[in-house]
Amino acid sequence: MGVCKQAWPTHFEHMDFKEKRLYHQIHPLKLATDIGVVLPALYFLWDHRIVPAAMTTFVPPVLVSAAMMKWTPDLERLKRSALGAVRPSPHDAGC
Repeated sequence: MGVCKQAWPTHFEHMDFKEKRLYHQIHPLKLATDIGVVLPALYFLWDHRIVPAAMTTFVPPVLVSAAMMKWTPDLERLKRSALGAVRPSPHDAGC
């Protein structure tokens, strides 16, 4: 029974779209945005203002995700982190 060993790259490798989509979710800016919209959205829901609650909940995370897909930060660092090691890589399916 073979063991799948992953060699860590010593140079920056360009990620494909699947990896960008996967690893941008653990970027601190994305996490801060996802968490930061909760209290304003809850206030709008408490005030029975559904449209502002929906806009507050969905627009900022989508904008941050779109910006991170366009201007990708260094996600390789996150991929090699302890949190990135927990997330399955799209290329490791055959291991």
